[in-house]
Amino acid sequence: MIESVTFIPRYVAEDMVFNEHQALISITDNDQADALINGINDSQRLLRVRFLDIEAHIEHPKFKDDFLFDEKKAQTILNFIDALHALPEKVKMVVHCEAGASRSAAIALFIYHHTQCDFKNHDKADYANKLVVSVFSTLINKPIIIPPKAPSDGIILLNNFF
Repeated sequence: MIESVTFIPRYVAEDMVFNEHQALISITDNDQADALINGINDSQRLLRVRFLDIEAHIEHPKFKDDFLFDEKKAQTILNFIDALHALPEKVKMVVHCEAGASRSAAIALFIYHHTQCDFKNHDKADYANKLVVSVFSTLINKPIIIPPKAPSDGIILLNNFF
């Protein structure tokens, strides 16, 4: 059973040593090497997915279909999550992407909505990739709500700038 979900940047995932009570979805761009993950060697607890951080389907010769998030990738993730959630033991789910802000946040939001697990950094998922959220919402026929951006974000950024 998935007990909790969190999302993090790639460098944090690469610094972690995962244990048998954790599982990971590792998201990378299509042209990047796989993240170096310590402690997980089996496909039951590690899923690697490749797609670009783009928020709309675009028609461009530079982008192949496999570069974008789509229903096939969503179904692969859903199957992985359902298999983990069916386990008798508790699993802490971790999702990483390069920055740990949009793709990983969107997938963590999906996991939260789909499994009703604990999601401590839910309010930080306000930059979730809208395409990923939309594809998952369609797949499970249920709206996935992106948390609103905190009104103080601009003030904090401005204060940090000066």
